[in-house]
Amino acid sequence: MCRAELDSHSDTCAVNQVACIIAYHGKVAEVSGFSSSLNTIEYIPIVKVVVAYDDLVMGETTILVFNQALYFEDCLPNILLNPNQMRMHGIIIDD
Repeated sequence: MCRAELDSHSDTCAVNQVACIIAYHGKVAEVSGFSSSLNTIEYIPIVKVVVAYDDLVMGETTILVFNQALYFEDCLPNILLNPNQMRMHGIIIDD
């Protein structure tokens, strides 16, 4: 279990070990931070994953599918969701 946060500063969604990988795309990314003083991380896999979202108010679970996400294993404390990427694919985001 972990949090998912909206992150409009990134190019794509980023997931951790909580996500269930259903496909590796055979591609990797080189990821750099917002500042040149931060180290670049190489060989981050691009994956297709599913994540379960539990809505405690409605009592429903929704399965979210991310077709191209960066997989950071246990190096990322929270899942980062890019609202711009989701909007480009027809998902309504109320941020």
